[in-house]
Amino acid sequence: MRRVRAGDVIFMYANGIGVIGIGRATESRLEILTPDHPDRIRAFATEGENEEKWRIPVEWLVWDNTDPCPVAPPLRPTFTEITHHGDRVRLVRDHYLSGT
Repeated sequence: MRRVRAGDVIFMYANGIGVIGIGRATESRLEILTPDHPDRIRAFATEGENEEKWRIPVEWLVWDNTDPCPVAPPLRPTFTEITHHGDRVRLVRDHYLSGT
């Protein structure tokens, strides 16, 4: 996540569902939110795990969890760089451009 630069394309991937959002990084920075940070979406009750939340400032261009784009094979459940996976990028692009 530290390699993300302003203008990079970001896909929001939901495990077991597929890509539900496409965005563009608005800044070249990584925000690290501590457990007590007021902007955290939720707290994790995992006894010391997931204490920090990492976030990239993103402008979401497409967000539709009612029409996910399945990706096979599935992506890993953490941040994954797919720069060199043109087949997956084209799959998502075509899914949202075709409206299906």
